[in-house]
Amino acid sequence: MPRTIPLIRAANVLPLVSWLEKNRIPSPDYLEAADLAYWFTLSPIDPIPTINAIQLLGSMAEVHGPDIGAQIVNDASLIELGYIGAVALGARTPFEALQRIQLAIPMHSSHESIKITSKSESVSVVEYLKFNVEPAELHAIHVLFSSLISLNNVTPADVYFGRDQAILEQRERIKRKTIEARRLHHSQRAA
Repeated sequence: MPRTIPLIRAANVLPLVSWLEKNRIPSPDYLEAADLAYWFTLSPIDPIPTINAIQLLGSMAEVHGPDIGAQIVNDASLIELGYIGAVALGARTPFEALQRIQLAIPMHSSHESIKITSKSESVSVVEYLKFNVEPAELHAIHVLFSSLISLNNVTPADVYFGRDQAILEQRERIKRKTIEARRLHHSQRAA
């Protein structure tokens, strides 16, 4: 029986590589370890093995902390976040961002889907991967996607009344403090 290889677009690795480069960490070492050394020669729409991209994210999380997804999204430009980032950023609410990502996932990945359900005051998100992923790597994926979903979510009223920048600046301060606290906690646990 033939076996299929889960694929994603090469562009999805750009935020990871950009984060490494911005932090003066040699990306070729990480790419080589994930068997993605050829990544620099690809077009953004070329397919790459999903498992290798997950290994890249997992090895980054292992060294730089489990919140690496939030760090990547926090430091990335919209162009670097690519298709899924643009989809999430265009939403007016986190729920709409989830709905948009649910529709966009098939263009992003061949073996991944998400299902969004809403019941009264709660929203449930179930992710389906058609292959096994280690728990630490799965956590890194969840942090990355939840960071994308919460990207610049302000209400139209906030924009109209000019509160959007203050809200985003406050979120940025909170996010930085949280990341610093997580890094400290991670380094203490690693020691």
